[in-house]
Amino acid sequence: MVIVGAGFAGLHCAMTLARDEDVRVTIIDRNNYQQFQPLLYQVATGSLSAESAAFNLRSIFSRHANVDVHISEIVSVDPETRSATGRNGDVYQGDYLVLAAGTEANFFDIPGVAEYALPMYSLRDAERLRGLAPTFETNG
Repeated sequence: MVIVGAGFAGLHCAMTLARDEDVRVTIIDRNNYQQFQPLLYQVATGSLSAESAAFNLRSIFSRHANVDVHISEIVSVDPETRSATGRNGDVYQGDYLVLAAGTEANFFDIPGVAEYALPMYSLRDAERLRGLAPTFETNG
């Protein structure tokens, strides 16, 4: 079983399958962590550190010898061979291929939005927004 994406769907699928020791699971994500998106606004406002909204994938599956975690950005899939190819040419193939790669912002072709909007879909987005926040200094 090859699962592309370690968001909520991919992680849930992998965790469910990991319970069956007869199933080999390979989960692939471009990050070595699973980000908990509901907390991103708190990372962006500085209420939480990025580490509080991200969980290391390998540690999540450390008790499951039948799960392999790979860090790769998948750039193509072949449904016929049930394979996924990473940017560096790495190929992952299994009896089943699950695509749970997440989403990207849709700006509906509105001019200027893609250049000037501040989406918050990832830890990187939240940290970028935090860096844009004004700082207030007090005298005294």
